[in-house]
Amino acid sequence: MEGYRSCRGVAPTRGISQGAMGTLAILMLGIPLIGCRQSPREPVTLRYTYSWNEDRPKTRALLQQFTQETGIRVKNIPIAEYTRDYLDLARKLLADGSGADLLNIDLIWSPILEPDLIDLRPALAAEIPQLEPELLSSYTVNGKLVAVPFNVPLGGLEYRTDLLREYGYDHPPRTWTELESMAERIQAGERAKGTKDFWGYVWQGAAGEALTCNALEWQVAAGGGRIIEQDRTISVNNPAAIRAWQQAKRWINWISPPSVVAFRELDSMLVFDSGKAAFNRIWLRCAFLPPTL
Repeated sequence: MEGYRSCRGVAPTRGISQGAMGTLAILMLGIPLIGCRQSPREPVTLRYTYSWNEDRPKTRALLQQFTQETGIRVKNIPIAEYTRDYLDLARKLLADGSGADLLNIDLIWSPILEPDLIDLRPALAAEIPQLEPELLSSYTVNGKLVAVPFNVPLGGLEYRTDLLREYGYDHPPRTWTELESMAERIQAGERAKGTKDFWGYVWQGAAGEALTCNALEWQVAAGGGRIIEQDRTISVNNPAAIRAWQQAKRWINWISPPSVVAFRELDSMLVFDSGKAAFNRIWLRCAFLPPTL
């Protein structure tokens, strides 16, 4: 789908536990699925945590290719969809000392997990200069580079190009107000054709990280600031931010279903993919690691 995108500013990362010090070289080479072939009599197993949306045929095929080329087995550790639950699991795995070797972590977890993660600088001395310095600073805690970004998630708008053409639009909405009018018109037209449960816009309204990111996008677009500004002042309680949230509140049971207040990423995806919505707020993941990593 086509869509416009806005930066989320939080990039998933790879972090490595202190308990995996003995296999550091293997783990580092495991990131690009390239490594040294091990003796078949003593197979090495890499324990890797992956998110719910990574368990796809393409990912599984890459893991199989990695094992064929290196002899290193990969034991997948599935994690919960919800960010808070995954952070709790990551802390438990690290506290255990033998729970995981390679972790998918969020940028903001770096200070929380730092005591149990190794410094990656010695192992990635040749690759680090290829990474964006501004991003690396967010993963450096107490002088340790505890993780490296492998992609940058961007907030995006997924939309039905066929419906935009049908209803006379030659571009996706550029503002939230324009989205309202387009979603309302398309929704009315589709319902008139018999799809009574069609909605103009679906998004993530359940209490959690996704809703926080959505609300931040709304308020920034309205000139309401970034919650915490560069000078560390708290700016969130201002008229522009409040107006943005009030605008989003009006969408519920108008262009968005009443149940949107309980929607998470998978819920909105299912509605849109089933053809029951014109617009959907999604995460887009842009590859970030250089080819050698």
